[in-house]
Amino acid sequence: MQRLLALILVATQASPVLAGLDRAMLVKLSSSVLKVEVLRAERGYSLGSGVVVGSERVVTNCHVTRDARQIRVLQGGLRLPAQLQQVDAYHDLCFLRVRGIESARAVRLGLAGELSIGQPVTAVGHTAGAFHSSAGAVLALHRMDGARVIQSSNFFSSGASGGGLFDAEGKLVGVLSFRLRGATGHYFAMPAEWLQRQVKADAGQRIGRNYLRLRVRDRPGVLAEITAAMRDAGVSIESLIQRSAVEDEGVLVAIVTHAGAQSRIDDTFRRLAGSDSLLDDPMVMHILDLTITSLAIILF
Repeated sequence: MQRLLALILVATQASPVLAGLDRAMLVKLSSSVLKVEVLRAERGYSLGSGVVVGSERVVTNCHVTRDARQIRVLQGGLRLPAQLQQVDAYHDLCFLRVRGIESARAVRLGLAGELSIGQPVTAVGHTAGAFHSSAGAVLALHRMDGARVIQSSNFFSSGASGGGLFDAEGKLVGVLSFRLRGATGHYFAMPAEWLQRQVKADAGQRIGRNYLRLRVRDRPGVLAEITAAMRDAGVSIESLIQRSAVEDEGVLVAIVTHAGAQSRIDDTFRRLAGSDSLLDDPMVMHILDLTITSLAIILF
């Protein structure tokens, strides 16, 4: 993020008011841009937004889900449990697995690299917990990691992080991520190009290390039960950290695995299904070029 801030140009002039997406398109997007609720590990509660990008897959910002003990995604009045499946903390993009989210709700992906200065775009998210859209225009495109971070005039505030920036055809060109205080026009979205590789990946066939975080009962034999399930599923443990119990809230256990198939992680939790040793849904993330130290700082 510091590198990105270093790329930002001096304040640009605010663009004139522009027409956003029509009502029909916004109604359609309201079922694809969802509210994300996060119960934090150290008590407390936060709100964000997420965009459906595939079957049971929702992308949001990692700063929305940071320190999460429990994540819920709201769809049509239902609160659906979410697992933090994959993290790209360097780009502030985290992917959630939300069972019950249909592929038909997935947005179409566009390309930030095809945008031009002055082109109309619409920001869609949940500001202060309510569905909100904001019409604006592209003000600047900042080169970073083979793509272009989008700076626009679209207003968004607390709760909209993780929402979508859409072009005039309703294609997702960016994920709303942060704003700078001060002059107008300091709103930024991460480019859709950074999503492409992850959206296309099949989680069951993905190979790599994984980070697991579990909240478990404070009693003898629990770690043995978990590690036995991992052994039987063919999962090898690289490191394990256990935090002290906090009153009646159980014990937090963080595990990093050696590289292996994602399907083996899924098999591990199928073996643990129904166990009263787990107090919450496990948090599962595929590690993308992060050090163990970084993961511990971000999530433990």
